[in-house]
Amino acid sequence: MDDIYFPGMEQTQPDASASMEGMYFPGMAPAQADEGQQGWSGFVDKASRISQQRGFPTNVLLGQAAIESGRGSAAPGNNYFGIKGSGTGGSNNLATKEYGAGGYYGENSDFAAYEKPEDAINAYIDLVTSYPGVPEAIKSGDTLAVLQAIKNAGYATSPTYVNDVSNTPEFRGQYGSN
Repeated sequence: MDDIYFPGMEQTQPDASASMEGMYFPGMAPAQADEGQQGWSGFVDKASRISQQRGFPTNVLLGQAAIESGRGSAAPGNNYFGIKGSGTGGSNNLATKEYGAGGYYGENSDFAAYEKPEDAINAYIDLVTSYPGVPEAIKSGDTLAVLQAIKNAGYATSPTYVNDVSNTPEFRGQYGSN
C-alpha cells in the first residue's frame, strides 16, 4: 500500500493488517458482488440475459462495454459503457479522450455511476434506443446499422467507433470471459 497515494491524505506507514476490502472512496460507487459472480464473465452473463429480455442486440451491448471499460477493468461506478451524466450511484468526474475537429483531445467529464451492473445495462439500452434510427436498425436485424445509428446520434466521437466495436470478439459472438 505504500505506493498508493490519495491526494489530500497524509501519507502514513502501511498497517500490515490493513486491507482494501470493504473500503469506500468518495465519488466511486462501491463494488457489487451479487449472485456470486464477479468480473467480466459475471457482467457478460447479466448483460446477455437483460439484452435478450429487452430485445437489444447482445453483441452490440457487449462490444460497446468491452471497448468502453476494457472488459470491465476500467468501469468505475459500474459504468461499463462510458455514459456521461448521473446514474443510480451519482457520478464520477473522470479524465476522458474525445475526438473533435482538431483530432483527439483530453478533458474531464462527469460519468454516471451505478449501484449495480444491471442498472448500467438498462441505462445504456434506454439511452441508445431513444436515439433516432436505433429502434429501426434493431428491427432490421443489422447490428452494424445499429452501431452506425448510435454513432450518428453522437454517442461516440471516435471516427473509428463502428469498426472498433465490430472488431471485438464480443461483437462477433464470442461472449466468454477472455
